[in-house]
Amino acid sequence: MPGGGAKPGERRGGRQKGSRNLSSRESRAIAQGYGEEVLEGLMEIFRDTTQPGNFRIMAGREVLDRAYGKAAQPDRHSDNVGNYDLSKLTDDQLRTTYEILKLATPDHVIGDAD
Repeated sequence: MPGGGAKPGERRGGRQKGSRNLSSRESRAIAQGYGEEVLEGLMEIFRDTTQPGNFRIMAGREVLDRAYGKAAQPDRHSDNVGNYDLSKLTDDQLRTTYEILKLATPDHVIGDAD
């Protein structure tokens, strides 16, 4: 078999010995030093009508994400949360289940009859 992998004690890949390990805090501080310049560059791309439309849209989206935060993503699920035979529950159990689910339902859901 050619290669055969690393020999015992041999390092392959990863950060090289002696290279500087930037902490997240240091990396963030360095990047923040360029924040205004990067935003100005993005705005130049956004305003430049000679740029392709998708570049301008991406630049504008990046600026808006920084200014207002990323847009909330809708919850995505298969709508298949299980099949339940509610006929097995008593009226009291059904009422309790309804009240629990009503408390757990997001405020924006329409259909609450109360």
